[in-house]
Amino acid sequence: MLCYAALRCDRVCWLHAHVCNVGTNVQEMDSELERYHKSCAALELNVGEGSLKQAGLHKELARQRSQTQDAHQAIRYVGGPHLQV
Repeated sequence: MLCYAALRCDRVCWLHAHVCNVGTNVQEMDSELERYHKSCAALELNVGEGSLKQAGLHKELARQRSQTQDAHQAIRYVGGPHLQV
């Protein structure tokens, strides 16, 4: 009976160590998952900022194109045939 009790104690100690190890692994995985979520949130912010910047540049480009077209129309009007006598 002493051998059975010693084996049982060894088994319990091994299981306890295994459970503690699994608990440590879970904590490490939770930490890694938290870092992943923070990284994803930062990337989403960067994408959002990039989208806003792109939209702003698109509006600026459209404004400059409009100004260029207005300038070309003014040049055509000033140099047009209606001024020649």
